[in-house]
Amino acid sequence: MKKRHFWLLISIALLMALFLTACGGGEEAVDESGGTEEAKVTAVPETAADTEDTTAEPTAEPDADAVTLTIWVDPTRAEVINAAIPAFESDFGVNVVVEELPLLEILNNYQVAAPAGEGPDIIMDAHDWLGELVTNGLLAPVDLGEKEAEFTDAALQAFQYDGKLYGLPFATENVALFRNVDLVPEAPKTWDDVIAVSRELTAANDDDIETNQYGFVLAGNDAYHFFPMMTAYGGYVFGQNADGSYDPSDIGIGSPGSIEGATVYDSMLEEGLIPPSVDGQMIADWFMQGKAALIITGPWNLVNIRESGVNYAIDPLPDGTEDGRPFLGALGFSINAFSENQLMAQIFLNEFLATPELMQALFDADPRTPAFRPVLDNLDNPDTAAFAAAGVDALPMPAIPEMGSVWQAWGNALTLVSQQTEEPEAAFTTAAEQIAAAISGEPVAAEETTDAEPVVYEMVNIPGTEQTAIGCSGDWQPDCPESTLTLGDDGLWSGTFNIPAGDYEVKAAANGGWDINFGVDGKHNGANIAFSVPADTDVTFTFDPATGLLAIEGEGVEVTGGTTFGEEAEAEEAEPAVVYDMVNIPGTEQTAIGCSGDWQPNCPESALTLGDDGLWSGTFNIPAGDYEVKAAANGGWDINFGVDGKHNGANIAFSVPADTDVTFTFDPATGLLAIEGEGVEVTGGATFGDG
Repeated sequence: MKKRHFWLLISIALLMALFLTACGGGEEAVDESGGTEEAKVTAVPETAADTEDTTAEPTAEPDADAVTLTIWVDPTRAEVINAAIPAFESDFGVNVVVEELPLLEILNNYQVAAPAGEGPDIIMDAHDWLGELVTNGLLAPVDLGEKEAEFTDAALQAFQYDGKLYGLPFATENVALFRNVDLVPEAPKTWDDVIAVSRELTAANDDDIETNQYGFVLAGNDAYHFFPMMTAYGGYVFGQNADGSYDPSDIGIGSPGSIEGATVYDSMLEEGLIPPSVDGQMIADWFMQGKAALIITGPWNLVNIRESGVNYAIDPLPDGTEDGRPFLGALGFSINAFSENQLMAQIFLNEFLATPELMQALFDADPRTPAFRPVLDNLDNPDTAAFAAAGVDALPMPAIPEMGSVWQAWGNALTLVSQQTEEPEAAFTTAAEQIAAAISGEPVAAEETTDAEPVVYEMVNIPGTEQTAIGCSGDWQPDCPESTLTLGDDGLWSGTFNIPAGDYEVKAAANGGWDINFGVDGKHNGANIAFSVPADTDVTFTFDPATGLLAIEGEGVEVTGGTTFGEEAEAEEAEPAVVYDMVNIPGTEQTAIGCSGDWQPNCPESALTLGDDGLWSGTFNIPAGDYEVKAAANGGWDINFGVDGKHNGANIAFSVPADTDVTFTFDPATGLLAIEGEGVEVTGGATFGDG
């Protein structure tokens, strides 16, 4: 045991020496709390102790007062790490605590716990979290030293941000082209080949989607899986700098290549080669049933496809005028910038994780493409090798914060094309403009106060799983004529349809698209409303545009989770449609509060605190001036509230006559944000109790 403690002391001493040298010989003081962004930790150098024979020593428990490293990791990898940890604890005289959390819970909990000093020392993370975590100062750079050469370039690039490495990658993933070998014996090399195969397989099709045979199938709202088709014609999301980093000022959604890719997709829809209104699960099912011959998917569907018995192959993505390139995602381990044990955390990364034994065990537990070359170069898994080949030129998913402004506009553009309601050039050009506006951070112009409806309803539909039974060509079609409602003299939209027995899900959608849609409790973009029909019967749907509520009524019809008109809340209320893990006040006041910029929904300095009364509040000293603000939930813009508590509503304007403390209080039940302080005047935003 003495030898191991001696080894540890030597390692830490050398690490500290390198660490101080990296900090410029004392030019910048080291923040002992670990919060300094520049507190870069360095790799463990080789020492003579590495070669000492310690095999004769029995394994010993760490001392009670030893350093404790805490790691947050998902259950799959936790099992692997727990099995190997005793040897590391013995060699280094430390305690290691492994806490299991689902991956997304790691992100949500870490953002709150790390700044409070209650987070783990190491987290398992996805590379596309970097933009959010690094800009908020929550991750420390890492140094893999000579071991960096043992990782793939793409994986390392994925975990770089502003030229620094912020994680040790262990796996990558990307989509590929899955092919039914019995239907398509030879892999298509180009999209022209895909179209030719699709024409051959759909030649005998009629209007019955359920019995038709298809070649290539793609979901009409899935920009992620559409990306390889877009890149095949030179399309891109963001341009890249010489070092491979992304340039958010160069938005490529509206570029000629992106439009050309969308045009090819549009032509396949117009020709009937791809059916409208199919989703990702339907596509996977069709492939396993032999109904679709070619699909783009990833390793997450591999187990089910194997078990289905379909004779499949995994091929590189087709080319167009250029190579078809998918997004690459990477998983890894990163160090908490607020950890007091950053040096030991770095030792854990380099000396425990970055080893052939651990990397092989992580691969065996979940066989995704290894980021560690010694494991990758010795793969005996043909499917994983095929994914690796398909992703050899994959582009890391942009980890910059601006990517958060892309998905909705991009997905909407693709949906408009898939529904054949807008031409590709118009849809993608508009999407690019929307993305640019969102990235610029320019606040939405406040609306004039009028008694007019903020939305003009020209059409209301009930897209859902009942639509095929009603007579639509497919489900989830917001523009299907057979399921449209009729406007009555009372201002309500209604329709009655005969629906067979079964369980269904539905939403209300306006004007033939998804931009304006309502789900449970009348929430915009809310959860689907579930309802059951015990026997074939007429079911009446009634939508109230004033509240967003959709009533579903019929003999024996039971609605789950959706409030209908006139109902009182039950004594035990259902779980709310939105779970609030964090509430922030992004706006033009944030720089004054201490954020690095304005309109940041994830800035820790402007986060509100949940009180026992269910309200979120915070008090901040704000200098004199005129400001605009909104409330935003869970660190992003998907759930945000403006004037009068409206989801995606206008910004709330307020003025501060002199430097003073201003209290913001958000009520999740109403969406209202109260702004109070001495002399503070709120313009256009209702506060609690206002009429």
